Amino acid sequence: MNRRHRPIRQRRGLALLLVLIAMATATTLTLGWLASQDNASIVGSNIARAAEARAIASSGVELAAAIAQTETDWRAIGGDGVLLSNYPIGNGTIDLSVLDRATNAPPTADSTELLVTANGRIGDLSQVVTASISLLEDDDGTIQGQVDDFALFALASIEISDRALVQRWLDAPASKLGRRVAVGTSNHSAHAIRIRGDAAVIDGTAYHARNSSPAYMVNASRHDVRSVPLDWTPTLAGSDTPLPPRHGPSDRHSRRHRKHNPDDIVVQQNRTLHLPGEEVFIVAGNLILEHGANLVVHGSAPLQVAGDLFMNRSRITLAPGAELEAVIGGDVELVDATIGCTGSEWSDPERVRIACTPGAASANAWRMSGQTVITGIIEGEGIDLLLEDQSTVRGRVATNSIRMQDESCLFYDHGLGSGLGSTRAADLIADYRNKGRRHSRRMTELPMQFMDELLSVCRGGKVRARNDRPTPSNSMSWRSSPTPRPVVIEFQLLAHGTAPGDFELAALALKESGP
Repeated sequence: MNRRHRPIRQRRGLALLLVLIAMATATTLTLGWLASQDNASIVGSNIARAAEARAIASSGVELAAAIAQTETDWRAIGGDGVLLSNYPIGNGTIDLSVLDRATNAPPTADSTELLVTANGRIGDLSQVVTASISLLEDDDGTIQGQVDDFALFALASIEISDRALVQRWLDAPASKLGRRVAVGTSNHSAHAIRIRGDAAVIDGTAYHARNSSPAYMVNASRHDVRSVPLDWTPTLAGSDTPLPPRHGPSDRHSRRHRKHNPDDIVVQQNRTLHLPGEEVFIVAGNLILEHGANLVVHGSAPLQVAGDLFMNRSRITLAPGAELEAVIGGDVELVDATIGCTGSEWSDPERVRIACTPGAASANAWRMSGQTVITGIIEGEGIDLLLEDQSTVRGRVATNSIRMQDESCLFYDHGLGSGLGSTRAADLIADYRNKGRRHSRRMTELPMQFMDELLSVCRGGKVRARNDRPTPSNSMSWRSSPTPRPVVIEFQLLAHGTAPGDFELAALALKESGP
């Protein structure tokens, strides 16, 4: 049988085509390489200059840290926050600015949390480096009695139930510090802190004396609250002893139905009363603000009320630049009231301080209900505070006892804590004991003398957060006695040339714009 053969196709010219394609590819690559050599020197020069500008900016933030450690009056830098302008370093210059992280404004005499921005320039090329500097200062060396770094502090007990919420004030500039929310009491006994139901303490840490009961805190919520022991008992107004309530349960009726006496001051419905700031404003009886009333505070003169404070759908507002320091001698009942900032935006809580009469033998009942909003500080050993309904405090609370229920909220502004403070000292000591000085990054960056003083707090000593021990110079060409740097700081680099999160944002944008 004859086989049928397929005709063989002619393949002449295929090799020539492949050679032409290879030659075209090589020619294209060669031309691209030659073209890149035209600007290679420029690109290399820019890379080198950018690296040098970043190094200069890094030197700038190191210089700012060194200045912050001295006792020079560096805080008096004016309203623009510029510490140095066109300051020569190496082959370039820097612009150095400092802001208070608690207010996003230039630093003041009380500023301890700083944001430093250094702009290093080489010709027309610039790079930016930012860093955070914390000054671990303490004026009198007694950190045991400081409670300004507590969101909630009570001598007796703290009870948070229902859907009450305690967290950072997210609109506050200091919320970017990312620090935890501190709660604590002087009470050592069981159930001193109780968190129940759907209540939440977001990113919370409970600080307690080391000899407290194992059942010191009962957390039945869905949110974890850390526990850090203190080697001392925290105090409020120099005392760690809870006070008994002044009223029995049958006496706590509403002040709405009480008759006015001649010593009372009543701001009638929809009326406005202006308080001048020249001298102390004293109310011998009760201060009553009726529906729609408005008390406008000017200046910074104190307000002293010998009796009770009652507000029913009324307001206490501050004129521009004004501050309120109110001392209440009796009970407080606020219903749908507003004290301080009336808007939702951030306002410095330190402008409003509401306290009880010091030295009280018993605690008065302070009740805030409805949609009451207080932007400020509530502090006093003679206060039994109740937050209910949708009442809100934006600031901090330190009283005899605290009860939060319903949907009440406490938004803590970390800008209220300054310097070393009780909680930061406790964190440093706990870090030292858990890791040791050699294995703790925070410990290795702090002076040994400071840590020795800090550990002496456990034995009842004081810590001034200073490093007065002289440091010898490492260079014979430098001055014989280097500039003293007695102030201890914590330093954290935030961005070097570009913010660390910018790469992630750029990658996310590229992914979203892709096919």
